[in-house]
Amino acid sequence: MGWNKKANLKEVVIYVLLALAVFSLGYVFVEWKGGQSSFYEEVYAKKIVLSIDKAKPGSEIDYDVSELYRRAKKSGFKGKVVVIDNNENRVRVQLVDGGGYDFNYFNSADIVWELKDETLKMKVVGGDLG
Repeated sequence: MGWNKKANLKEVVIYVLLALAVFSLGYVFVEWKGGQSSFYEEVYAKKIVLSIDKAKPGSEIDYDVSELYRRAKKSGFKGKVVVIDNNENRVRVQLVDGGGYDFNYFNSADIVWELKDETLKMKVVGGDLG
């Protein structure tokens, strides 16, 4: 009963190479998907809208958006990263040219806002928050 050591070694090498290829592709996919600007645009737009929808008149909200500025700088985007449109009740987050994500808030409050030192400062004034 002899073992064919060459055949076993070949099988092990092939198996290891295939396993490395699968794990490498998985890692590359996760890194690629996690680095997508559109993902961050959507997440931050929704978080800001949720903050607005939960706020009461007179509330002041400070929101750290330094991660957005870092990603916008990395992609070379020089426009407005966050815009709140009171006429449309909409928040827009944009990190790349030609991109951006819009999300509407569901109350009629007006938001006085400014971006200062990579912080989004918002104050909820007036409107029907029901």
